[in-house]
Formats: sequence, C-alpha cells, structure tokens
Amino acid sequence: MAIVLAIANVYERYIRDRQQTLIRALEYLTGGSQKRSVGIALIEGLWHRRHPYYRAIIPALTNQAVYLLLETDSKGRHQLHTWLRIMDLILRVPAKQSLHGFYVELVEALESRAETVSAEASGLDISPQTARLWADKVRKHAGIS
Repeated sequence: MAIVLAIANVYERYIRDRQQTLIRALEYLTGGSQKRSVGIALIEGLWHRRHPYYRAIIPALTNQAVYLLLETDSKGRHQLHTWLRIMDLILRVPAKQSLHGFYVELVEALESRAETVSAEASGLDISPQTARLWADKVRKHAGIS
C-alpha cells in the first residue's frame, strides 16, 4: 500500500509541475519578445512528445502569431524566428474542430499580410508569397476550404 501511495504522489507532483509550467508559459507569452521566446521554449518542452493542454495553448499561440503578423512594431529578425517557432507549434498539434475559429483567424491574418506590401506597415516583414504559403499550410492543416 505504501508503494502505491508513493507512486500516486510522484504522479500527482508530475502533473502539478506540468500545469505550473503551462501557467508560466502562458504568462511569458504576454511579455516582450524575450519573454515570448521563453514562453515558447516552455511550451516546446511540454510538447516534446505529446500535446497536453493544447486547448489552452493553441488559442494563445494563434493570438501571438496574429499579433506578430499584424501588430508588432519590432522588425528584428528574432521576431520572425519567434513567429516560425509559434507556427511550428501550431501545426504540430492535430487540428480539432473546436479550435477551427482560431485557425480561420490565423489564415485571415496571413491573407491580410499577403496584401500589405508597405515597409511602413506594422507586423512582421514577410513577403506576400511567404504569407500565402503559410496561409495554405494552415488551411490544409485545419481543413479550411
């Protein structure tokens, strides 16, 4: 009986630690570019083998991807690398119908980015062709026609 209780305690601590890591990751996503990078790294660690908590993380990641695409004023190369890491995480999880709206929002942001060519525009500095390629990837992933 003591062995069973010890195993249950270890498992419970493991689950609690993962949940705390998720909370920290989501908090970091709300910060600047360096904090965002830390939050992404925490999520990458959580998703090394599986995709726990994807229902909480996918909305946060799509929100960050849209923000970087359309709103950020920072034009540094690091922002593009951060965005690519976010997109990798989004496409790593099998799309669920319950999250369809988030994928649609991301496709719309990519299409908007593909139409905006001005260097003065807010958001990442990516070419219209690149934005269209990513929009097609997200459409295919999420089954959006």
